[in-house]
Amino acid sequence: MLAIVVTATTIKTALSQINNIKPGYLAEWRIDHLNDINVSAIINASRLTKKIIMLTIRRQVDGGLFQGAEQERQQLLITLAKGNFTYIDIEHDLAQTVIDKIKNQNKQLKIIRSYHNLKQTPTDLNQLADTIRAKHIYKYKIVTKANNNTDAMRMLHMIKSHTDIYGHCLGTDYAYTRYICRILTDTISYATENCDNNDIGIPNTSDYLLHGYQWINRATRIYALIGNPITQSPGALFHNHEFKENEVNAIYVLIPLTSCELPQYLKYSKLLPISGMSVTRPLKEVIITHNIKTSHHAINTIMNDNDISWSAINTDGKACVMLLQKHTQLRQKNILIIGAGGTASGIIEALSEYNLNVFIYNRTIDNATRLAKTFNCSTVTHLEKCDLQFDIIISTVPPEAYQQSTIIQHL
Repeated sequence: MLAIVVTATTIKTALSQINNIKPGYLAEWRIDHLNDINVSAIINASRLTKKIIMLTIRRQVDGGLFQGAEQERQQLLITLAKGNFTYIDIEHDLAQTVIDKIKNQNKQLKIIRSYHNLKQTPTDLNQLADTIRAKHIYKYKIVTKANNNTDAMRMLHMIKSHTDIYGHCLGTDYAYTRYICRILTDTISYATENCDNNDIGIPNTSDYLLHGYQWINRATRIYALIGNPITQSPGALFHNHEFKENEVNAIYVLIPLTSCELPQYLKYSKLLPISGMSVTRPLKEVIITHNIKTSHHAINTIMNDNDISWSAINTDGKACVMLLQKHTQLRQKNILIIGAGGTASGIIEALSEYNLNVFIYNRTIDNATRLAKTFNCSTVTHLEKCDLQFDIIISTVPPEAYQQSTIIQHL
């Protein structure tokens, strides 16, 4: 279920926002955002709506705004439990005696016990899952700050192992943990209705809908784009649209991943229902050194074969050849490749099957030389001194590479 976070500063505005929430969603009413916490007015407001509401009074240490004493906050939780709330979110260290009092106020109230860590992800998440347990709890929620993708993958693996726990990692880079959690367990996910994410990366409702949140279930397959940077990639938009149009039970997420994170990421990804991944820079070449079955020198797609290994292909070259053949015949032509990374490698490999003269230009000459030696082609050291006439020029470098370069004026 999707919970819309309501952070209005007045009860009147909060009630209006709650009533405007679309059917099928619930409201997490963040009482700690109110300028005036009037207990009777809050209880009355909760009874004036038919919407499903979660009551939350978050402490500052957990990312909330409540500034009063802890004893005062706990008494507010006990008293407000009498309102028309379906859920109440409490902290992991709230005493059992307080939990009992909350439950006695409203026997039907579903209590969610939350652990928040805004600094890091604990080393042993399974031990944490054991220590936060108490009586009268409906679900447990664990939310942490991930400092790398290993933290995020450990979070997902822990959730997979505990059916009564849901959670995610904070930050826009780790928003994928929110979407994948929905596949692993029955969860409440949190969203804003603002166009922009807030500072800790709560997705808005359109982000969830883009990732097919409404139809995700335990059988949903996971596909991802890995690499860095990838924030501008349209991959999630394109693939999730195609999944929806073709009724494929799958989602496609973006996972910003660096080379140093790759070994641990691949280890944990085998423990999750990830069916395949698109691979972009800087991982296209380095990834083949990590138990990846492939005949290519660089790859852009890996598939989950079994519990141990991945197989990989490169579609860059095939796609490039297909596009070129729509416009020209691939024989006896001079082709200049700009760049010497994984994309260039895939394209040159595909072009090597044709009667072509391929030349490589790259800012780092050693990389161009290495690639040319692999595929028995030539290099261009200085474009401004090159007398060759090129029939086709293929750029494999990102647009920013041209911002402080004279490449274009010499072509």
